[in-house]
Amino acid sequence: MEQGSWWLYLTSFTRSGHQIWRMSIQDGLQTITTPWYQFRRDNNLMARDEVVFYYLPNQGVREIILRKDIGWDEDQST
Repeated sequence: MEQGSWWLYLTSFTRSGHQIWRMSIQDGLQTITTPWYQFRRDNNLMARDEVVFYYLPNQGVREIILRKDIGWDEDQST
């Protein structure tokens, strides 16, 4: 690993439990190492699903919240 870079792990909370999303710190800049398209595929995200990313740099707080759109079957509704 190059000098001035290190890794940390960001926990994302999903309905199926905790998943780990790796981040890279390089010369003080944080980047997410997993591409968005891979994150979307791995979490089976579709249109109308929401991903909320919170980051408070002065507190070092990071959080990802996933909200899945629920498709209702009109035949089963009462």
